[in-house]
Amino acid sequence: MCTAVAVSGRLGPRLFEPQKGSAVAVVVSRFDSIVAGTGVEGRLRAAAVEVVVAAVAGPVAVFPGRSERELFHGLIEQGQRSGVFADQVAGDVVADFFFGSVRSLRTWFQPRGEWTPAAAGEYYARLLLDGLRPAASSIAR
Repeated sequence: MCTAVAVSGRLGPRLFEPQKGSAVAVVVSRFDSIVAGTGVEGRLRAAAVEVVVAAVAGPVAVFPGRSERELFHGLIEQGQRSGVFADQVAGDVVADFFFGSVRSLRTWFQPRGEWTPAAAGEYYARLLLDGLRPAASSIAR
């Protein structure tokens, strides 16, 4: 189990600790198994699903700190550098946009409703990834 995660961003590689009790703390604690054997798109998808599942299944809403957003930002930038994701969108804005939408899950998600936590996670991950694909992005910075 990993307690800190190395991410790289505009300031270079660094380690961070997630906020205790945050949904991303769950993702970080399972990060080694999430990232094993997958490309950057697979890692970002898995992390996004895990965050959503933890957010709707947990007792508190997700209020990510800087370190949680940096995890996603770092994965987005890695995908942009490798050409998997469009580079016309700012990775930090996309990460903030994702976490803002996850935060609003508590306003509509019903544990006994039509959506399961996993289905909500897969849907949000697909929205995130579809918006990052080069053909889908026409927004200039």
